[in-house]
Amino acid sequence: MKNFDKYETRLGYVLVFLCVVALNVFVLKLLWRGVRSLCGKTLNLAPSNRRWCRTEADVIQDEYTSEKHFRYYYDYVEYTADAKDFDVNVGQAMIYVKRSNPTVLKRFIPRAPLSKEAAISYFFIAGVVLFFESIYFLA
Repeated sequence: MKNFDKYETRLGYVLVFLCVVALNVFVLKLLWRGVRSLCGKTLNLAPSNRRWCRTEADVIQDEYTSEKHFRYYYDYVEYTADAKDFDVNVGQAMIYVKRSNPTVLKRFIPRAPLSKEAAISYFFIAGVVLFFESIYFLA
């Protein structure tokens, strides 16, 4: 039975460590969204300008079938892409083209920032979680 006690103790430490990591990731997400909202920026980040290029795309609908395609230009070359995976009716979506391979597309839909009250409440919740976490580990 002594061998099992050793394994149970290690398993307990691993589970506590995983819970602490998950809790701190949750706190970081709360703080990130609170700061971005107070600055008036979108909650999610756009793709990197180093690897992706923002472009405008025209929607082309086939006359004979109901298929839709995108027509876009990158470095003065015209490309077409299938629009199956994209919701073409959303006007706020932005299309990004991979610089190394212009046939790869990525859609970016910005998420609106939270209100100031919600951002401040995110800070309060993160503070309460950190307070109880410090009590757990320091006491």
